[in-house]
Amino acid sequence: ALSILIFTQPTVLDKLLENQNFNDKGGLARFWVYLSEQPANINSNEFNPEDMDIYDNKINAMLERNFTQESPREISTINVSDAAGKILDDFRVTIRQWEDDSELEYMGGFLRKLAGSAMRLAGIIHCWRHDEPEQYSVSPIDMQAGVELAKLLFSHARYLYLPKRLDPLANAWNIANWI
Repeated sequence: ALSILIFTQPTVLDKLLENQNFNDKGGLARFWVYLSEQPANINSNEFNPEDMDIYDNKINAMLERNFTQESPREISTINVSDAAGKILDDFRVTIRQWEDDSELEYMGGFLRKLAGSAMRLAGIIHCWRHDEPEQYSVSPIDMQAGVELAKLLFSHARYLYLPKRLDPLANAWNIANWI
């Protein structure tokens, strides 16, 4: 179960969308899509050096503690609180409503993976907040944040998956209208 966050040009995404076999097997549904009108213009000089040190230390600590290629390795389980589970269950109800919406049928593969994406995002947030995440259950705050991020991803994917984006005639008309 791998989710992928990718930053790429729209033309590259269009090529991925054209690969029906990739889409049918759920490949594209594993991508977390964020479409930005402008490329990120991040200047490292804009960051507070102390904040960068905190970030670097946190990433290093997480990697030292959790990343290993050794076998056998310790695998920990992170529990989900009942209240956080309820938030995810409610989101699943919303997703089922979206799946039943005939205007969104083209997003079936993405929607089938969306609850899992929300859970993974909540897990990432939870792991960031706790030095020993397996000692605590995923909280409602973590889960709500994961669900809200998944909703944001849904809004972007909704545009990306639009069937008309894959229609060469519609694309030609868009270009002609732009000219």
